[in-house]
Amino acid sequence: MLHIGIEARTLQKNRPGTNRYVRGLLTSFHALDLPDIKIFTFMGPRPLGKGPFSKLLNGIIDLIWINIAIPVTVISKRIDILHMLSGEFSPLSPRPQIVSVMDVNFMIYPKKWDRVWRTYARFNFKVSLALKVIKVITISNYSKRALINYFQMQDENISVISPGINNPENAGNSDYHERIRPYLLYVGAIEPHKNLTVLIKAFALFNSDSKYSHYNLVFVGSSSRGEKEISALINELNICHKVIFTGLVEESILEAFYNNCSLFVFPSLIEGFGFPPLEAMIRYIPVVASDIPCHREVLGDGVVYFDPLDVSSLKDAITSVLSNYSLRQSLILRGIERAKKYSWVRCAKMTTEVYRQIARETHFVEHA
Repeated sequence: MLHIGIEARTLQKNRPGTNRYVRGLLTSFHALDLPDIKIFTFMGPRPLGKGPFSKLLNGIIDLIWINIAIPVTVISKRIDILHMLSGEFSPLSPRPQIVSVMDVNFMIYPKKWDRVWRTYARFNFKVSLALKVIKVITISNYSKRALINYFQMQDENISVISPGINNPENAGNSDYHERIRPYLLYVGAIEPHKNLTVLIKAFALFNSDSKYSHYNLVFVGSSSRGEKEISALINELNICHKVIFTGLVEESILEAFYNNCSLFVFPSLIEGFGFPPLEAMIRYIPVVASDIPCHREVLGDGVVYFDPLDVSSLKDAITSVLSNYSLRQSLILRGIERAKKYSWVRCAKMTTEVYRQIARETHFVEHA
């Protein structure tokens, strides 16, 4: 029996994209018949509240968790392979490690990330490579190329395993959603690299046309570093009454927002994968997305693309979809077919094959 330790402390933090991956993978492990593998999940302590002092304490807790608590747990549970789902490496752990890496955006757009965290992440990556992490699992070929370019990793040490997509669930009460219809929807964090200023400017242009002046724009997701700039822009454009921020919402409420939107818009400058557009596509919603390499790889021909640096390009993409019934239907059909390619069960099966491969390479001795 192969003992796999899964480090999943990221579930204790506000990391929506990563946590979707972690939940989907763990749920699918439990659904598989794995007679030769036993999964142990390590959740770790919850972070403390917000504020400078809490931030310092959380940093100390993270270091203790990574460098002391995980190695001790690995030994006490007789773990054979440690899989770090948080994207970090445990340098003192005595067993072979796999690290799941969603992206290396902190290297591509360094100024958009906290300097202390960015320095630590870069250091942790370099230490992991120096100490020979057995395998890195990433979720797109785009992220694989970035790992090779920025950290000089060897191609054979990186496995690309696409995640799955959560199927539609029961929606919450939709009275509110019906009152604000029709609306365009964005789901994701309020962060600078999400390029939301271009979306807001494009929406203002689109909304100024009398044919589309009854549309609203809804943002669902956590607020962060881009909030002040976006609020100022909305005030400047005088569209406060047309733009709605919900913050994080429960899954049933998110489902209702998806179900009632006219169009999903995803304008990111950079992504490692991008769950929300695929979640919209599997729900029969037409999508417009920024023309970036990751989107081309993941979304294929299931969306209308636009230049993420060109406000008019996004406004034209929105208008073209909403004014053309045939295009909308075509996008819906192509989007569904594209989204069906992504399966959590397939993701879990491919991940367990990596475990077995490492066990063979490291001459694993089966537990009695």
